[in-house]
Amino acid sequence: SAMLPMLFAVVLVVLFVLLEEYIKQAAAACVVPCVIITTKFFTVSVLASLNSGFSFGLGGALPHFFHVGLPLILIAAVFCEGIVRLRTDRAAYAELLIVSGGCANLYDRIVHGAVRDYLATTLWGYEMPIINMGDVLIVLGVALFLLRELCVYRSMRCSKR
Repeated sequence: SAMLPMLFAVVLVVLFVLLEEYIKQAAAACVVPCVIITTKFFTVSVLASLNSGFSFGLGGALPHFFHVGLPLILIAAVFCEGIVRLRTDRAAYAELLIVSGGCANLYDRIVHGAVRDYLATTLWGYEMPIINMGDVLIVLGVALFLLRELCVYRSMRCSKR
């Protein structure tokens, strides 16, 4: 019974990686940018791009180990943190999001040598970096993790008064 939440988490991660792979293959078929959403303030379109670096293309000239080894170590650490959390309070949603996004991008680095991004956004006329759903999940997971830790810190501080 203790293994069930962990098995569920692993299945969700694998399903997300497969879904993200399918979306990336479909995005690669778009030769010209395909506009998905357009409003007065922002535009989202599909535009296939390769990112050989880390966030925003930084570190593209680093050896391959850094692009595969370092993310692998970070994903393993977050996964272990999530397993510990699953065994204690079963609220490992942040870790699940981070590991899912990280695994999808790591798969790209191993198979394609770079992360395939496809969501191009323009916000108030400014072009933002091209991202993918893995990036979105990582950012959401980190935000959720920080919010959760802030709430824990505040509740501990309030209980000491």
